[in-house]
Amino acid sequence: MVTVQKANKQLTIDEEALPQYLSRGFSQVDKNGNVIQKGEAKTLSDLKAENDTLKAEIDKLNGEKEVVVKENTDLKTENESLKAENDTLKVVAETDDKKKK
Repeated sequence: MVTVQKANKQLTIDEEALPQYLSRGFSQVDKNGNVIQKGEAKTLSDLKAENDTLKAEIDKLNGEKEVVVKENTDLKTENESLKAENDTLKVVAETDDKKKK
């Protein structure tokens, strides 16, 4: 267990969670409150830049999604057509088999 602090908030957490808390601006402190490892301070401009990047990525992925959804719809239509054609060929093959007997 380790202790982290941000402003006047002090928490005791598992060591596995430490990187997550450091990335959110918490600092690791010892029993006396001395900073052992300083957390990543994020400013409003950092958060806005990250938000803009994420919005651009979302727009890009939405565009890709539209292409994939259309392709999926086209493939489903083609699949249904091929199933119908296959059923027709099965009937023809069964008819030919009956004629041969």
